Amino acid sequence: MYYIRKYADCWAVHDDITGASRKLINDEKERLKNEFDSLRDEKVLTIYSDCIRSLSVFGGNYQEGRALPSVSQGQIP
Repeated sequence: MYYIRKYADCWAVHDDITGASRKLINDEKERLKNEFDSLRDEKVLTIYSDCIRSLSVFGGNYQEGRALPSVSQGQIP
């Protein structure tokens, strides 16, 4: 499972299985807001998802429409 967390100084994506995490750049934040409407709400600080379609989480190149594999499928990038 992946989760997106809004911190005071940045947003970050985390991989719950491996513990890996990284900060998001502004372009990635905008793509995530389009994929997950709830991120537009200032009160929402964290969202969880098995699949993120709008960015490459840990390596690889982002490709429009290509989803990151679901953790439940055991295919973490």
